[in-house]
Amino acid sequence: MNKKIKSLVLAAVMGLSLTTVAVVPATVEAASAGAAETLIGGAVAYAYVSTAFNKMDNSKEGQEQSLARAKKQTGYLEDSAAQARVQRIMKTLEASPSVKRSYVVYANPSDDFNAFATVGRVMSVNKGALDLLDDDELAYVMAHEISHGEHKDIVNGLKKQVGLSTAVSLAAGGGGNAAILSNIAGNYMENQVFTMGQEKAADELGFKILSESPYNVGAAAASMAVLRNKYGDLYREGLNQVFSPNNHPKTSSRV
Repeated sequence: MNKKIKSLVLAAVMGLSLTTVAVVPATVEAASAGAAETLIGGAVAYAYVSTAFNKMDNSKEGQEQSLARAKKQTGYLEDSAAQARVQRIMKTLEASPSVKRSYVVYANPSDDFNAFATVGRVMSVNKGALDLLDDDELAYVMAHEISHGEHKDIVNGLKKQVGLSTAVSLAAGGGGNAAILSNIAGNYMENQVFTMGQEKAADELGFKILSESPYNVGAAAASMAVLRNKYGDLYREGLNQVFSPNNHPKTSSRV
């Protein structure tokens, strides 16, 4: 870093004028310069990671890679009627004026009641959800997952999974960047957790998307009632939530 740039960085980091910098002791200036360079290096590294994940989330190539990765992890339900069903509902929901991005969806063979969205605007719906929900109810569950994509909750959460040392290594041109990022994305798909605020926002936008579609808006509450009947409120009270905080609203409240 040349002296002029270093002086500007020191001024910004230390909150001092350029004339003040000149009389700072050499040891303090050196330490401050090191801290400034560390901050700049970290910012550059995270900017690189952010750009890479944004490309993964927004590009056709990134979507295809994410779809292949998701299918490999979850399996693919060999049921043409089920696949056609989720494709049909997705196409209908994407016609909503509130949906600005394009998505791909497939059904997987898990018997759990669930659906998820992942990076690359990819969604998967479990067979367990298909078995328990009618089309109107399933449309709301899928609209909720679309909302996470519209809010970019997945890609923002993915960025937070990258530690500083990994980000710096990638930005410095370490080998296998694509494989490292893909591995991080795959691990996050299995362990992603949204905040309470993100879940509430997805519920709200999901309802709006449903209301702009031909589906019955009453199915939003009905789908949550099915979830509550199967799993209860999925909400920890008292000290339990201190040790394991809730990330979803209480299911009864969602109904």
